[in-house]
Amino acid sequence: MKILKLFFISCLILLGTKKGYSNTFYYLWGGMGVSNHNNYDFGASAGLYYYKAISSHCAIGFQGFIQEYNLERSESFNAVSGGVLKYRFSYDILAPSLTVQLNRSGNLHGYFSLGAGYLQASQGFLHQWNNVFFPIGSYYNTVIFENDDLKQFIFRIGIGFTEYYKLFGKVHLTITEDVGIIPGTMEKPSENEDDYSNFKGNMHQFFSPTYFSIRAGFTLIKSKKNSGCGPAIRK
Repeated sequence: MKILKLFFISCLILLGTKKGYSNTFYYLWGGMGVSNHNNYDFGASAGLYYYKAISSHCAIGFQGFIQEYNLERSESFNAVSGGVLKYRFSYDILAPSLTVQLNRSGNLHGYFSLGAGYLQASQGFLHQWNNVFFPIGSYYNTVIFENDDLKQFIFRIGIGFTEYYKLFGKVHLTITEDVGIIPGTMEKPSENEDDYSNFKGNMHQFFSPTYFSIRAGFTLIKSKKNSGCGPAIRK
């Protein structure tokens, strides 16, 4: 939490103190992504990215976007017992970011972001069963709707690359490859250790997905010094 506050305050200070003819980028995008594990469908995303040059090859700004996650895990043991856990949820994410120009022409950028997410919507269910009738009381077949088991706030680390292709004037077609890492777990601490008794191993991985996304959109690049500026980061 302290690291995020420090990063956020540093970006605000730099944005407030840098003046002159810096290039400013306004990026509107939509995208799709998948988790590195337990994924059952594409997760949609959409957002805005604003950043401003602070040197000839470096810029700072903010990303604001919504990210959807679609996760599922199922296990079955000789058709006697098993379980299915399925979640569809989305977070609103705000992340200060640092962007660096990676080539001479400026049409390739890399970035690092550190931000926080707020739970916007959540739908999930947990189905567990045991078809053994002996000893008495062993049989069960339960379905629990898990709509309140995710944390309201999470932290997210983002890294990625962005490519710019000029369309006309100051407008560029923009493609981004993004990796989103959740340091920790999205799940609230459980009061019942047997919530996932029919699943082998630690459930921590399920609630800590790394998400790979492709984004596409349009970037408006403004500069007081050069009205026909390209995507190079210039102070």
